[in-house]
Amino acid sequence: MGAISNGATESGDVRIPGGKKFYPVLEGLRGAAAILVLFRHIPTYGPPINFQMSYLAVDLFFVLSGFVIANSYEQKLTSERMSFKEFAVLRVIRIFPLYLIGSLIGLVALFFTGTVQNNILALSVILALVMLPLPVRGLPPYPLNNPSWSLFFEFFANFFYAKFVKILNNRTIIIITILSLLILIYGATTSPKAMDLGWGKKTFLFGFPRVLFSFLVGVLIYRLDLRNGNRRTYDSPLLAVAAICASIAIQVVAIDARFEAMYGLFAVAILFPLIVYFSVRISVKGKILGAMMLLGEISFPLYALHSPLYQISHVAFGAYLDPYAPYTGIAFAFVAIAIALMFHSWVDVPLRKHLRAAIMHRLPQPSPA
Repeated sequence: MGAISNGATESGDVRIPGGKKFYPVLEGLRGAAAILVLFRHIPTYGPPINFQMSYLAVDLFFVLSGFVIANSYEQKLTSERMSFKEFAVLRVIRIFPLYLIGSLIGLVALFFTGTVQNNILALSVILALVMLPLPVRGLPPYPLNNPSWSLFFEFFANFFYAKFVKILNNRTIIIITILSLLILIYGATTSPKAMDLGWGKKTFLFGFPRVLFSFLVGVLIYRLDLRNGNRRTYDSPLLAVAAICASIAIQVVAIDARFEAMYGLFAVAILFPLIVYFSVRISVKGKILGAMMLLGEISFPLYALHSPLYQISHVAFGAYLDPYAPYTGIAFAFVAIAIALMFHSWVDVPLRKHLRAAIMHRLPQPSPA
C-alpha cells in the first residue's frame, strides 16, 4: 500500500524493480486519502473538519491496491515466476510490521483507559496477531486499531486474486464485480451507514463485496492500461493536482442523508475508477513528482498509526486538547504525518528489507517453465 522508492527519469517516468511502470499520481491519491481518513478518526480534535464522506477513502484505497498489485505481480503470478506462497509472504512483510506496531500502541492506550477487561484485552492481542476480528459484543472488531478492518479485507482481496489469477479473466472479473455491486447496493440502501460498511459487526460481511468490487475494478483498469500500452500520456502537473483535488472533493462534500447511499455508490462505481483511469495517464516530474512520492511514502504509515496515536494522545492530554478543536486536529495531523514519515524511513523500509533478506531465500522457488 505504500510508495516504492525509486529514481525518476528525465520525463518523470518512474519504474519499479523488474521494469514495471510506476504511477506517481496514484501515490498522491493514496496519501491525500490517508490524510482525510486521519481527520475522520480524531473525533474530539477534528470537528468540523472530519468530513462526512471521507469513509469513501477506503474504496479509493481498494481501487488503487487492485491496480498496483496487478501491475506489480500479475505477470509474475501467471507465468509462475512467483508462487502464491512468495506473494503471500511479501504481502505480510509489507503490511504486518506497521500494523503490529499500531496495535501495540493501541493496546497501551486501551489498557490505560481501563474500559476493557484484561481477559478481553488478552483475547484482542491474540486475535490481532493473526488479524482476526474480535467477536465480543459492544466492542469494534479491531479495538486495538480500528482501521485494521480494512487491512483484513485488503489481505482477503490480495490472496483471492493471487490464488485464482489464472482463471480470473476479464469476463469472470466483470461477473464478480457486478454481483458485488448488487450486494453493495442492497447494503448501502438498507443500512443507516450508507456505504460506510464493513468496519462494524453488523455490517462486517459487507466488507467482502466492498473490497472485491473496488479491488477488481483496479485490476481491470491495469489490464486496460496494459492493452493500451502506447496510449498518449500527459506530462502535466496541473492535471496531477486536479486529480488529487477531485478525489478530495468527492470525500469532503456534504451530502443530505437521504442521498448519501446513492452518492456513495456513484463515487465508488463511477467517479473513483475514472479518476484512477485518467491518473495513470498523467506523468509528472520535478517538485510535483517529489510531492507525489512523499504522499505515497506517508500513506500507509499514517493509515496504520494515526488511530492508536490519537487514542494514546487523548488518554494523556485529551482534557487539555479537546477544547481547542479543530486547531488541535490540524496540529495533530502535522505531528502524525511527521511520525509517519519517520516510521517509513527509519522503521518500515529497513525492517521490510531485513525480513525479505531473512525469509524470501528460504522459500521454494517455482520451477522454470
